[in-house]
Amino acid sequence: MRRLVVLLSVAGAIVAAPLAAQDSTPAPKPADSTHADSTPPPPTPEQQKWMQGLRTAARGIGQIKSGIESVQRAGASTKELRRAGKLLAGFCGTGRGFMRAGVAKMPSAAYEGDNRKIARQVVIQIDSVARETNTCEVQAARDPKTSVEHLMPFLQSYEASIAAWRTMVGLPPLPTRTTKP
Repeated sequence: MRRLVVLLSVAGAIVAAPLAAQDSTPAPKPADSTHADSTPPPPTPEQQKWMQGLRTAARGIGQIKSGIESVQRAGASTKELRRAGKLLAGFCGTGRGFMRAGVAKMPSAAYEGDNRKIARQVVIQIDSVARETNTCEVQAARDPKTSVEHLMPFLQSYEASIAAWRTMVGLPPLPTRTTKP
């Protein structure tokens, strides 16, 4: 009797699967804004090289942000703050290397017209952060909170230029982070 129940259950499942796969609802129509003329053209090889450079530079920026977050998370003890400052100093040094390597791959001729101005602004902001990492690398171990306060405006300017670039190429905006100054 038990085998019969199992056999009927399996047979019912096999018969029900094709019936469940048949959906009588029509497929939704695409939105009107998905016309062929509204999609951005694919990136050129120069633009792909530019984006690879940006990816490398963003890795360095990410390291600096990690160092800043470690300083912000450090407790009230001097020992924790000093350790976080040394970590930030190290991240500033390695991050600078990634930013310089990334900027070297970002040719100014990748974009044209107003888009070139936006792309150039991104490169300028990356360079300004990279320039400030020299100071950060030297001073962060001694005074990490001041180093964080000094770096934050440069990182905010970088993020604003990245937001403009993402809008230019048709990418959605990045979610906002809640990093305290």
